Amino acid sequence: MRLGWALLILLPAMAGAQSLAGSSFQGTGSVQPRPGCEGCGNAGRIAFLEGLQVDLLMPGSDIMDRRGYARKGDRIELDNGMVGELRGDSLFLNAYGHRHVFLRSMD
Repeated sequence: MRLGWALLILLPAMAGAQSLAGSSFQGTGSVQPRPGCEGCGNAGRIAFLEGLQVDLLMPGSDIMDRRGYARKGDRIELDNGMVGELRGDSLFLNAYGHRHVFLRSMD
């Protein structure tokens, strides 16, 4: 009986551990603004929201995309097929044939 109560207490904490809500990461790629290219000066940004949602602005893009995600340990899987890996304060996102590096923002 005690084990049942312990599980009821631990399950919400375990579920919360999978959420990254409130975390955001800034892209580290080189920024090369050019006239007529709106996204060229953008290094990228990933912001994790409540409800396992993420706002994703890819490097070089000017379009913010909201996606769902699942976290399995250090692996992040976006619902559009992109896969990322958390390592400390870094997030490595494999997308469009490239590995993009994002660093945790402290804001």
